[in-house]
Amino acid sequence: MKKSIKTIATSTIALATFAGVSFQSSVVQAEEGTPEETVKPAVSENKDKEITQAEVDSAEKAKNEAKTNVDDKQNAVKAAEEAETNKQNDVDAAQAAITRAEHKDEELPKIEKTIEEETAKKEQAEKELEQAQQDVSAANTNKEEAQTALDNAKKEQEDAQTALAEAEKQPSAGAEENAQKIKAKEQEKATAEQERNKAQADLTAKNQEIAAKQREIDNAKETKQEEKDSNNWKDYYDGLRKKNSVMEEIAYDGQKTETVVVEEGKAYTPNIQKIMEYAANYINELKRINGLKGQVTVSKNPKYQDFANYHADEVANKGKFHQTDYPGGRPSELVYENVTQMAMLNDKYLSDQEVAYRAVLIWFSEYTNVGHNYGHAKNILSANGEFVMGIALDKAEKRFTRYGVSFDGVSQTSDLSALQEVGSQSTGLKLRFNGKQLKFLPDTTFRYVTETKVASDTTALREELATLKEEAKQLSTTLENQNKKVTDLQGELTKLQAEKKELDAKDPVKVAARKRVEDAKRDVITKTNAVKTAQEGVDNAQHRVNDLNKKIGDATKALEKANKEKEDLSVDPQVLQDRLTHAQEELNTAKQNKEQAQKELADAKEELKKAEDEYNRISNLYHLQKEIKLRENGKGINGVPNTFPTVDALPTLDINRLTRPNFSPTVKPDENSDAALESKSEKVYNKEPLTRATFANKRLPHTGTSASHTLLAGVLSLFGAGIVARRRKEK
Repeated sequence: MKKSIKTIATSTIALATFAGVSFQSSVVQAEEGTPEETVKPAVSENKDKEITQAEVDSAEKAKNEAKTNVDDKQNAVKAAEEAETNKQNDVDAAQAAITRAEHKDEELPKIEKTIEEETAKKEQAEKELEQAQQDVSAANTNKEEAQTALDNAKKEQEDAQTALAEAEKQPSAGAEENAQKIKAKEQEKATAEQERNKAQADLTAKNQEIAAKQREIDNAKETKQEEKDSNNWKDYYDGLRKKNSVMEEIAYDGQKTETVVVEEGKAYTPNIQKIMEYAANYINELKRINGLKGQVTVSKNPKYQDFANYHADEVANKGKFHQTDYPGGRPSELVYENVTQMAMLNDKYLSDQEVAYRAVLIWFSEYTNVGHNYGHAKNILSANGEFVMGIALDKAEKRFTRYGVSFDGVSQTSDLSALQEVGSQSTGLKLRFNGKQLKFLPDTTFRYVTETKVASDTTALREELATLKEEAKQLSTTLENQNKKVTDLQGELTKLQAEKKELDAKDPVKVAARKRVEDAKRDVITKTNAVKTAQEGVDNAQHRVNDLNKKIGDATKALEKANKEKEDLSVDPQVLQDRLTHAQEELNTAKQNKEQAQKELADAKEELKKAEDEYNRISNLYHLQKEIKLRENGKGINGVPNTFPTVDALPTLDINRLTRPNFSPTVKPDENSDAALESKSEKVYNKEPLTRATFANKRLPHTGTSASHTLLAGVLSLFGAGIVARRRKEK
């Protein structure tokens, strides 16, 4: 950038557009190091494709059926594994029988001893079981008796509480006279409280009169204004346009004067929060004047604000306009950007409101845009939702105060495509919205004044204030007396209520009824513990029965096993060998069955994966078609914007190619856009690469609303780049 400035009053401004809007000098290039991939034109054989809810439901049904089949196959594998285990046990048993037969003389005494021992165990357990069962019966009887006693105790408690409730309803001796005194005292207290409240309200009103009168005295001053300076930028920017006649002359929406009160001798310090609030009002007013969609709001995201401040310092002090060294890189949510450098004379008065106005005027007019386009104007006119700004002082400049200003936002309206640049650099460029010229804000003069106040005569007001204070003093005394009266009456009422409780506490009928309730409660607790103890007895007795039944069962199984082993000792060895061979054959069959079940399970899982993939493909296409138009040809399914023309040879987007792994379209600036410029000019900001999930078998990923918007933005960006490439070729 050149440092020479013809006059100290000029503003040094470097402007830029935002990514995805100014495609005049842009090409689309893949990130894989391959040659440039151009957007293929749509051809007439493309047919519109619509995914119906019935197709989604059918795919989901197929997926669910495949899942059920997998569950069935898993159960079959489990059953086959259990069968294999059982057959293995049969083989082991047959082999053990052969081994014992080979050592019959040694094994027979052992088996007979086992039969003798297990028979004795079983007989002993059967004898003990009879007594244990009798113990269970006795314990159950004890429990029933304890439960009956508990039920009776609970009934007595209910009766005692009913009797107490009836007794409490009856007046105690002397209670009627006490109740009459309480009633009279409550009425007297209520009257005293009403008088107290009135006194409080009167005093409050009088204090309000005093405060109002005091404010009247304090404000009894005349305010005088002295104009220090006034700034108007119309003539200055008209002069800039004469030097850059390519851009159209600004059409202001009338005239306006803003008066700003400043402190004498206090230097201006930017307040970025207020600057953003003024900028939001200006941009929203521009939208209203020109009938544009959307509304901007100041972002409260601290990450965005930190980046904007950092980048503004880069603009002011490092000459980085659309590049940044911000740690972690530019937040990916910020999809467009404007920057500028703005200078002011050191002796000029300035305000946050004027800084915001000048920034919006710079970007709207494009007079200092050496790139000769309306990228910045489109940026602010189509801005929507949250935005953030940063401002930083140029620390090196001495002749005047110069600020670096950044402006970043998260989304834009569809007006972006309706904002059209017409004409050429030779005949002059104009920005049109639906064929009409856009108006700027009123031609605004910022008038800076200081204010001083001069005191006036307040003698009469002070006399009135003294009278009000005297009246308030009297009301305060009245209120104090009423508060004391209410307090005294409350004390007397509390004493009478205590007497009522004492009368009730000493009434013999009520005393007896309360004692009966307390005795019943204690008895219920005792009987409850007795039931609990009886239940423990039942549980212990039943546990003993269960243990004995287990011993009998274990001994019976041991006897059966020993008798079978003894029987096998007398069986022909060939029979035992045949039994082993048969068991081995059944084991082999069980293993084959398990392998078959496992294979069928693997096949079922593969079918489930296919069904899930098909459902995801159909479902994602169904949701995606709400934001883009699906078109089908012999090679696959393509996606184009809903507003895309349906005539031949217009650019469209092959979603199959877009969603290929590692494919990330990026908008890059024309290499020659800045070659002939010594000062900083417009550059196109490259946003983070647009990526999508792998797209196999013509499947589109379901990304939800937010991600779908990102894809749609990428489609529109590539669509715009394709149009520019085609027009250049035609020229």
